[in-house]
Formats: sequence, structure tokens, C-alpha cells
Amino acid sequence: MHAQAAVDRRNFMPQQVTDPILDYYCKITNSDYLHYGYWDVEDKLNIENLRQAQEKYIEHLISFIPKGVKTILDVGCGIGGNALRLKKEGFEVEALSPDPIQEKMFKAKGEVPFHLTKFEDFKTNKTYDLILMSESAQYIQIRQGFEKCYTILNNEGTLLVSDYFVREKLEKDNLFALYTHQKFEYLEIAREYGFDVVKDEDITSKVAPTLDLAKLKYEEYVEPTLELINQLLMTWIPIPYKIGKFIGKKPFSKLVLQKQLIDSQLFLKYRQYMIYLFNLKKRK
Repeated sequence: MHAQAAVDRRNFMPQQVTDPILDYYCKITNSDYLHYGYWDVEDKLNIENLRQAQEKYIEHLISFIPKGVKTILDVGCGIGGNALRLKKEGFEVEALSPDPIQEKMFKAKGEVPFHLTKFEDFKTNKTYDLILMSESAQYIQIRQGFEKCYTILNNEGTLLVSDYFVREKLEKDNLFALYTHQKFEYLEIAREYGFDVVKDEDITSKVAPTLDLAKLKYEEYVEPTLELINQLLMTWIPIPYKIGKFIGKKPFSKLVLQKQLIDSQLFLKYRQYMIYLFNLKKRK
């Protein structure tokens, strides 16, 4: 449930960066996972079922891992839910993220080596059987990402990507064109670097209820809270508040636009949530 700020941060993210939205999401869900859930039709929209859907999500990803895989690098690991589950399944796992808050929460769980870095800047002498990108491919520039994967994957290693993509090219001012990659461009560049899709699955309908729950909670808690704050400030400090509201009009309008990102019908229209298992056969 990645409701990012309305700027494309991929080209501007520093070496170490904290994402306050993901931190907030973690606190309100009290979950070990930061990703969408994998829902069944009969699941009711509540936080408890979200946690269960997130468990089913990683279980489904594990079913994509080929036999013979031993070493895994979890790229954009969040606070450790996926990595710890993979370790529990018997894999040798390392993880990375550029977020210091995630580092602190991840290390509190122990057990899995953690690297505080962007994937593009990751330095290692090791190679891995599989690289996992669970809702992190969207943060990584496409060519730089595949170059790094090519470098640190074993020959005939695999890349498992689970993320949402833009279905087709959109106008630049379309909110859904931001923060993610165009699906066909991503696949085309993958082939350039020797990554062939050996298995894929569209799970858009399975993850969409996560957005329905987010919208429900937004309307149930966030909107009434904002309205209360608005009324209190208007009562207590009307003149400074009017000035501040005028100055902050543009940022507030962007906040309102963010609600579109948790509209599941718009998500289904513009984006497609895909799982891709790529095989890499390195050129000799």
C-alpha cells in the first residue's frame, strides 16, 4: 500500500532515505509487512484480514521460487517480514533498503544480514541464486536495476519481481503514470539484459482489496480528523489559519489527489499488478 508523495522520487532518492508514508503504514497496521495483501473474494475488509492476506502474499511468492535456489537477496526489504519468512523456509537470505527507520526495525528482529543502501549502489563480492523485488522495482531505475542484477546474479540465476506497472503509456500529468514503470518498457529492457520471463501472473484483482481497505480507513479516520483540525484552528486562530491555509493550498490539493491512488477502480484501469519470474543466462 504505497501512497507516495506526488513527486517522482526515483531520480532524486539519496543514499539513505526515510519514507514517512511507509513508516505510518507500518504503525497503523502493526504488521511485519509493508506490501499489499493477496485476498480471497470472501475476505472482509479489516486490518486482521489484511495481515492474513499479506501472509498469503509471501506464501504465493515462495511458490514461484525454483528448486535449487539457496541464496536470496531481498531488495527493498521493508521491515523484514518477507526476509524472515524466506529464512524460515530454509533459504540463505540477505536484505537491503536505503531507509534508516526500516534498518532499525529490521535489525531489531535479528537473524538476517541487512545492508543500508540503494540497490543501484550496493557493493558485494557475492553472487546470488535469486533476487527478490517485492514492490521495490518501482523505486529502481530500470536499466541500472537490470545492470546490477546481471552483475550479482549467478549464471542462470532468477529475478522474482512482484509489483504494479502502468498498463500503457500515459500522459505525464496522470497521477498513475508516476512512481512506477510502464509494463512493456520494463519487459523490453529486461530482454536486452538477458532476462527472459519463464513464469508470470496477473494478481491485480487479488491485491485490489488492499486499496479498498485503505480508502475505507481514510474516509473513516483521516478525513474526519482533518475536518476536526480545520474547525479547531478556524475557531482558535482564524486569521493566522486563513493565511496558512492560503499558503498551503497547493500542498493540500496534492494531498486530496493522493486519494485517487487508493481508488481500486482507477488502479484497475491504469495499473496492473504482476508477478514476473525472470531467468538470466549470462552471455559468455
